[in-house]
Amino acid sequence: MPGPGRRVPGAGRARLLHLDLHPFNILAGGGGEVTGVLDWANAAAGDPDLDRARTWTILTLDPAARARAGEPGWDGLCEGWAESGRLHELPAGSRAWACAFMLSDLAPRYPAGHLRHIADALEQARAAPDPA
Repeated sequence: MPGPGRRVPGAGRARLLHLDLHPFNILAGGGGEVTGVLDWANAAAGDPDLDRARTWTILTLDPAARARAGEPGWDGLCEGWAESGRLHELPAGSRAWACAFMLSDLAPRYPAGHLRHIADALEQARAAPDPA
């Protein structure tokens, strides 16, 4: 897994990536403005699409997030993040990278059967063409 000083694959647009960006790692003020970002343990340099893809996997594929699916507040929060971050427009290669990252990250904590949906998403992303 990436860490401080590490570089992840990308199309040459190296930027600072958080790689664990989700609602629980954001501090907000009373007016909803972002006042801080927590948990930089996975920070690396790379293509910003990878950071967005990692957020997509956290909000949609992580077993803890899937357990909350169907809760109106959670669903609204995730849809807002997806819309704001254009998470539905991610290149297939970025989605594949994020799925592989998540499988590696969660493998020590979950039995393989609980992660099959992530492996399936990885296969789908690898099979999908990226726009030229």
